[in-house]
Amino acid sequence: QDKKDGDVDIQIKIAPNTTYSNATILFTSTPLTPQEENLLKAEVGGTELVNHINSLAAAGSDKLDNALAEARTGLDAIHRGQTVIFLGGQIAKGNPASIHIGTASGVAMQTEIDVRTREEMIEVKGGDYSSAKKLSGRDLKQFTNQKRIFEGKTTIILNGQTIPPPTKWIYQFTAISIDERLQRWLIDKGVTEVRTGQ
Repeated sequence: QDKKDGDVDIQIKIAPNTTYSNATILFTSTPLTPQEENLLKAEVGGTELVNHINSLAAAGSDKLDNALAEARTGLDAIHRGQTVIFLGGQIAKGNPASIHIGTASGVAMQTEIDVRTREEMIEVKGGDYSSAKKLSGRDLKQFTNQKRIFEGKTTIILNGQTIPPPTKWIYQFTAISIDERLQRWLIDKGVTEVRTGQ
């Protein structure tokens, strides 16, 4: 592809177990501010996410950090000027597949999308992936179902409207480093970009 005037080539060298140049989010256990909660609540699924976080905090749940990570990833997308389609969408089984925001009792689900903007589909991953060569188990099943959505093989529907496939499929890890072999595996399997925390 021919370059236009002003185009700049950006090259990122990936080193083993390091923070990548696209690590822009500081993941902490600090509660959301009222301003952050209001930003999230303005998006589809944001109110449900904030309520979920508050419930986990009240219960002292060990799942709180993961929910906060999803919220901070959503906030990062908002601050980057992304058009958010939904946050925390549960994707029902089937094709086409309906999107359920929050808990959908009695509905069989195939996967979840943490943050979906017009351009990006973002999967948020907490935990330690510093020695993982590839995804496995539940992570792999989720990956496979998301890949079908990204490739347009599974159509997803929100409120009767078809949501076109994203142009970017992003794995956002909360850790500041992951195993280089996992990063390479994800890219080789079709993920557009791998991000880590600060």
